[in-house]
Amino acid sequence: MNISCFFRKFLLLLVGVFCFLRGFSAEEPVFIANVASHALPSGETRIVWRTSDVMRSGRVVVSPAGEKSFELPELCDNMRVHGVTIPADRLAPGTPATVYVAHIHQNREVKSELLSFVAGPLVFQGRTRPFRVELTVPEPSGIPRKNWPVRSGVPFARGVLADAKDVRLVDAEGFTKPSAREVFSRWPDGSVKWLICSFPADTDATGPVKYYLTNTDGFPSPHQVEPLAEPELLQKIWGELVLTDGRKMTARWNANSHHERQTTQVFDAITVSGVFDEDPGFHWQLTGVWTPNGMVRIKWRIVRDSREFSIPVRSFCWKGLPSAGEEHWICQLRQNEGWKREKGKTTALRHADGFLCGNHRVLYVRDFWQKWPKGVRSDANGSSVDVLPPLPDGYFDPATDAKSLIRNYYWYNKGGYDFRSNMTLDGVFVICGSSLADTSESAALFAHLNQPLFAQASPEYYCKTGVFGAISPVRPGVLSNLEALTALNFARFVNNRELNHEYGWMNFGDWFGENRYNWGNNEYDVTNLCALQFVRTGRRNYLRRGAEMARHYTTIDHYRTFGDTLPEGTMYPHLVGHIGSRLQADDGRFEDLENFSAGFFGSWQDTYGGHDFQMGNFLMGALLGDREIYDTACRATEALARNMTRECRFNIEREAGWFLQNQVFAYENTGDPLYLEAARCYAEKVVERQNPETGCMDMPSDPEECDCPDKKFHRGGKPFATGVLMRGLIRYYEVTKEPAIRTAIVRLADWLMTEGYDPNTRRMYYTTACPKYNRRGTWFPGNVLDCFAYVGKLTGDRKYTDFAVAHLEDGLPLDYGICGKEFAQKFGGMPWLLNLLAEQKITKTNWPVMKENLRKRPRRGEIILEAEDFSAEEGGAVQLLVRPPVSGSCVAYWNEWGHQLSWRFRVPEAGKYSIALRYATSAPSDRKLIVNGVAKGTFSFFEYRGLGMEPKEWISTTLRNGVEPFLLDLKEGWNKITLVNACGDSMNLDYILLKRQK
Repeated sequence: MNISCFFRKFLLLLVGVFCFLRGFSAEEPVFIANVASHALPSGETRIVWRTSDVMRSGRVVVSPAGEKSFELPELCDNMRVHGVTIPADRLAPGTPATVYVAHIHQNREVKSELLSFVAGPLVFQGRTRPFRVELTVPEPSGIPRKNWPVRSGVPFARGVLADAKDVRLVDAEGFTKPSAREVFSRWPDGSVKWLICSFPADTDATGPVKYYLTNTDGFPSPHQVEPLAEPELLQKIWGELVLTDGRKMTARWNANSHHERQTTQVFDAITVSGVFDEDPGFHWQLTGVWTPNGMVRIKWRIVRDSREFSIPVRSFCWKGLPSAGEEHWICQLRQNEGWKREKGKTTALRHADGFLCGNHRVLYVRDFWQKWPKGVRSDANGSSVDVLPPLPDGYFDPATDAKSLIRNYYWYNKGGYDFRSNMTLDGVFVICGSSLADTSESAALFAHLNQPLFAQASPEYYCKTGVFGAISPVRPGVLSNLEALTALNFARFVNNRELNHEYGWMNFGDWFGENRYNWGNNEYDVTNLCALQFVRTGRRNYLRRGAEMARHYTTIDHYRTFGDTLPEGTMYPHLVGHIGSRLQADDGRFEDLENFSAGFFGSWQDTYGGHDFQMGNFLMGALLGDREIYDTACRATEALARNMTRECRFNIEREAGWFLQNQVFAYENTGDPLYLEAARCYAEKVVERQNPETGCMDMPSDPEECDCPDKKFHRGGKPFATGVLMRGLIRYYEVTKEPAIRTAIVRLADWLMTEGYDPNTRRMYYTTACPKYNRRGTWFPGNVLDCFAYVGKLTGDRKYTDFAVAHLEDGLPLDYGICGKEFAQKFGGMPWLLNLLAEQKITKTNWPVMKENLRKRPRRGEIILEAEDFSAEEGGAVQLLVRPPVSGSCVAYWNEWGHQLSWRFRVPEAGKYSIALRYATSAPSDRKLIVNGVAKGTFSFFEYRGLGMEPKEWISTTLRNGVEPFLLDLKEGWNKITLVNACGDSMNLDYILLKRQK
């Protein structure tokens, strides 16, 4: 009896131990969540789902109503966010069906719940509501035009418009005008979100012409016009690509090329595409659009798809175009070096226009000089466009200075051009027939071709639609200082382009200067800020600059493939040459460059999403009706969604922040749940990793920023990157309203205001991980002030909003806008901030107040030459900036070799004078001194602290001959001092002080 009882107890103990060990070793159960269907623009249906862990590719089992079930495999493997597209020929649009998803995980099948859906495009169940949208078409050239093509994207509020057929276009007198309308995207309920409208417009030099989109109300649509296209024109155009080894490749319309046609009431378009005959790795496409006014707009593109990273191209040319005059040739070899040859006479130009006129034809190449090198020529046999013209002997000087080499000629390779794998080259040229060429003045026609029309709605309408989020139009008298400051810095950003040489066949649209020598690649989303500012203000310059940036990203920076797999990364971060360069970092010409980061020479893709910015591309693609920009943004964001969610890792807070912003924008613009599920993966990871007590993400210390023996214990956060994460969580919370995300946002705000903030400098720390390395106030929180105002609205606690306002009043810089990153960093949140402040009844701030800086007053025996009072300038163009504390204003952008400034001044008494300069520089800088036409030597300014952003960065230095002051012999009366940039480095100048010596 006792033995039996003991045996039973022993067995129970064994069972308990076994169960305990089994429970201890058991993995968390895996599951499939949020299965959803989504209608693609093609009419196909995508099934999307998320798994709790990374799983091998799954399968979708589809059961159409009344038909046999079928399976489709997932193409991508080892994902957390999954998707399968059901072809329309397998499941016809409008067909009810059910679907479930299955995976094999650890040798067992995991299945989802059953989902019921209807295949095909979304159908709005309601009816179109009455609407009237005013569109204005301004004349940018000042010269009226007739029957000119317009193509614009128009947003609609949710639930207003059911379909494009419910829209008609009328003029100011109410007469229906011919128009072509296309649904670009829809709201989740199926109503139209973006409508693309094309129509012929007339303009007036005295003011914008108004047109109106309104509901049809039973009005019949105008009869469709007769087809306009001439296919033989495209059949005659062919491309010739010549490699540096002499091989030639051709692109032409033939039996193997694909072509399609679209005929509407206002245009007739033919698109033909194929591969180069000799190399299937080169793809080409031509799209010709014929309009009733006699103009043919031809958009072309070539794309290289090859495993070989680069290939040296000698030249590429489109040939077979109609003749536009005999012996007519124009070229642009460098940014400011163009040539024109006509009737045997050659003329030097600064900027060639790419405009040929003759033989009842006009040929115009858009953005001709801006995309140098370029060429266009015509003779009796026809015309041609040199996309990459043959470079003349001696074109490239091996002794080219290092800055120019890095900025302008990184693409030079063996006498030709370095064409990279997966890079796109595109452009537009226009052919005008006799109806335009013979009836228009050449100057007027060039002005019209150079400045296309755009039909825009009012800022009030744009903002009311809700398409752009919580922003508001500019309101007179409301936060006017901030509005003016944003516009001023945008102007400085744009005006800096020519000084910074931001032109060239690979450069145009991007900005230069990240880390001094890298191209920006849209960092901090210049495109998005430009799009929002255009919507808020109605100013076309924002739209133009944002469009250039978006097109550059689409063609140069974006990594594309033509197979079924997606690349690990789709974006090249800021690099020399945008996507890397053949230049070698150990080139001796680069040794003297300050702050030079040799690591950026490599070609690497952003696999963590910390430098990928797609929000503006979605908006700009829709505003312009440019499907290529829009689809590229979709492709890039989907690649991030699939690949980054495998581990949801981030080594710095901004990687998760930009990922969230991109995914939420993609979801809001496409309605595709794949993007929302990807965002949810990262949002959950952020909540999991956030310290619940401090609110910090507790990131490990960067190895390059901590050499302490105990660095493994150094954990903290980077406030500037936390600001990016905070905005990403806010965008996500606006969609989901998840309580855990709300809590995380407030915790981040609290941490930034306490642990991440230095009250002594009123700046954010760069990092809080290592107190020895970088726990100092260095960062002005311009990119996160809107987030503090949002938390103030979210919690009802005014301290967060007051924190944002205090920093506006305390330190928003007057002179940012030097490069795109600085402009977007400091003003990227301004559209949201202005609206949030107005909602919280804040309509005025004390800053920025343009306080007049008092000029320094000379003492007896002194002469002060204010920098801004220079009498002559050669070799460049400086800018005058107000940077407290300076005397008056200071000279900036004095950064080109040979750029000289002169001051002419009156001396009351002849004698010997010492000379001192008050300056600021971020690198050693040399200036050659010339007095009354006589060179006095070159002086080096070694002490450098910065470009005068803070008082401590300004230095006063007396020029010396050894240890003694260098003395100038000045005559009584008028004298002249000239300073010449002798090194190519920048030096900002406040004033020159002359003191008479006894």
